[in-house]
Amino acid sequence: MKVKNPPFPIVLCLSSLLLAVACTKNNNSLPTDGTLSARAGTATFNAAQVAGVYSHSLGFMAVLGYTISSNDTTGFQIQFSYVPPVGITFSSDTTATGLTYFVPGKRYDAFLGQGVVIVNLSVADTVNHKLAGTFSGTVYNDANPNDSAVITNGKFISTYSVQP
Repeated sequence: MKVKNPPFPIVLCLSSLLLAVACTKNNNSLPTDGTLSARAGTATFNAAQVAGVYSHSLGFMAVLGYTISSNDTTGFQIQFSYVPPVGITFSSDTTATGLTYFVPGKRYDAFLGQGVVIVNLSVADTVNHKLAGTFSGTVYNDANPNDSAVITNGKFISTYSVQP
């Protein structure tokens, strides 16, 4: 059975919650709660900061990894329904899963039938609030659907906070 993708306001709400955390930080020297790395086209990304959140009311989880350089933020956010099974690959084609890649002046997304993201969780510890997994996909520029980025070798390890 195909699960519907989350309505845009849910994705936007999670994005806003995690991006607000990123935008309030003015350097990369703050403690981090994990690691996140990926390759976007030919560029390699390693997050300086990683945060995770589970929204109990929305039933969604998200992991955000970002780096700030010269007041510009670059990063990734992976979001998915709470909590998918460990060791089983799932995608935005059949589940409410999304991926956002943001660079100065551009935002690329895969969700709601646009692009594709594939995720596999290796850890989903709901007692100690830890997540780990891999991701890949193709994301499209929100302002120009002819502009896309292929994401490969995505990996994350993160703790997460629980929100009402």
